[in-house]
Amino acid sequence: MVSTAHDVSAFNRALRQGKLLPESLSKLLTGPPPGVPPRTDGGPCAGNPEFAPGSLGTALGFVASTASSSDGRLQFAVSMTRSGDDAERMNTPPHITDALKSVFCPSA
Repeated sequence: MVSTAHDVSAFNRALRQGKLLPESLSKLLTGPPPGVPPRTDGGPCAGNPEFAPGSLGTALGFVASTASSSDGRLQFAVSMTRSGDDAERMNTPPHITDALKSVFCPSA
């Protein structure tokens, strides 16, 4: 089965809203790793709205990312095909963050 951006967004929304897992398990997926303090900057929009850390996937010629507001009501999903080596592909996340800011951050 091929997953679409809509499917990933629906999954992230349900996860952030606590509809998939008990809170203790949800924190393992959505919270910081053990021993790392939680983010306090509110994400790319500095808390207006607050975005939880997103997920990023890459493969040869492909980059995909999703982000969800902490309350699960806002979703951002993007996928792109691009040429370039691994180093160039890994420089894509800042551009994805800029795209999210241009859509959701009122002061960006």
